[in-house]
Amino acid sequence: MFAPLERARQLPMAQAVLAPLLAVVLFAAAPLVPLTPSGMGSVQIGMTLKQAESALGAKLAIEYPNDPACGEGWRADGQARHIRYLFEDGRLAAIGITRGTTINGIKIGDADNAVRKAFPKVVAELHKYDDEGQYLKVKMAATNGIVFETHKGQVTIIRAGRYPAIEYVEGCL
Repeated sequence: MFAPLERARQLPMAQAVLAPLLAVVLFAAAPLVPLTPSGMGSVQIGMTLKQAESALGAKLAIEYPNDPACGEGWRADGQARHIRYLFEDGRLAAIGITRGTTINGIKIGDADNAVRKAFPKVVAELHKYDDEGQYLKVKMAATNGIVFETHKGQVTIIRAGRYPAIEYVEGCL
C-alpha cells in the first residue's frame, strides 16, 4: 500500500545521483575539436584576446609573468584546463593541449612513430629537460606549425600556431 509513495520519494534521489553521472558521460563522449596550425575550432591564431574570448564564448585568464608583450593562460571559468593559450604582442600566437587531437588524428598518448608517419618531414630535437623526451617539429607554412613533445616515445603535449611561440618550452618565461 505504501510502495507507490516510497517509489515517489526515491525518484528525486535517483535524479540527483544520475544527473551528474549522465553529464560526465556526455562530456566524455563529446568529440574534442582538433588542434591545427591555424587554431582550434573558432579560436584562430592571430586573434586579439577580445576576439578569442568572443569566439570561445568564455573569458580567458591571461597572465603576463615577465613581459607585457607575452602572456598565457586558460579559460577563466576553469573549464578545459587541458588547453593553454599564448598571446604575443596582443595576438594569439599558440595553443597548447595536454588532451586532444590534431587535424591529422595524432593525439596525446600516441607513439612518436605515428607522428613520423603522419608528418614525414618532421624534425626531431632533444628535449630540453627530459632525457627520454623529444620535440617533434612540423613546419606547416612559412610562419605556422605543430610541435609534439614526447616522453619515452609517447606524445604528451601538442602546441600549434606561429613560430617561434610554439617552440617556447616554458611558455612566456
